[in-house]
Amino acid sequence: MEILLVPHPILRQKANKLKSITEEDIKIANQMMEAMIKAPGVGLAANQVGILKQIVTINFEDKENNKKANYILFNPAIIQYSEETVVMEEGCLSLPEQYADVER
Repeated sequence: MEILLVPHPILRQKANKLKSITEEDIKIANQMMEAMIKAPGVGLAANQVGILKQIVTINFEDKENNKKANYILFNPAIIQYSEETVVMEEGCLSLPEQYADVER
């Protein structure tokens, strides 16, 4: 699975919400997880591999507690958030070797 790089036009397109999760969607998500870990990265959206579906993979690492967890999200949505923000340096697999401080 190839990770697309900027300025590929699909990276600017809106992904489609899944009406149901199929075996093919699960296969795509697992392939995305493999590609993200191999890259290496901590997050990957399906449009970054040329697929306009709302699928996201995340590799979360809790360094304080020495724990790691991988997540696959279908149709992700923010349902609650804190007023508190944090600024951290982030990168993007579609923009290799470029990093910026991002407030979240």
